[in-house]
Amino acid sequence: MRNGRCLPSFTWLEMVKVESSARPILRPFLKWAGGKRQLIPEIFSRIPEMISGTKRFSYIEPFAGGGAVLFHMLSLYPEKVKRGVLNDINPNLVNVYEQVKNNVNSLTRLLSRYEK
Repeated sequence: MRNGRCLPSFTWLEMVKVESSARPILRPFLKWAGGKRQLIPEIFSRIPEMISGTKRFSYIEPFAGGGAVLFHMLSLYPEKVKRGVLNDINPNLVNVYEQVKNNVNSLTRLLSRYEK
């Protein structure tokens, strides 16, 4: 990608470790200008028919932002998404996702200093 970076792909298990049998509802942890969160009902009204016969698939999000579509996809179809890829041209945003993926404990400790 020109002037941008691609996040390494990650799987459902790498993103979320579920202790109970209840399926988690994943939500973006940040709001992003131009985010697709409000479009989720419209986007997902078209998806079931597209993937109903599909076995497992990779979901590639070219404009990650807050990641609403990927997180919703993983909440609804965890058994179908074998790989999720977030991309964005903003290197700072990509770094946030990399830190959450690779250093979540250190990040949590650091952010707890700013908790009100």
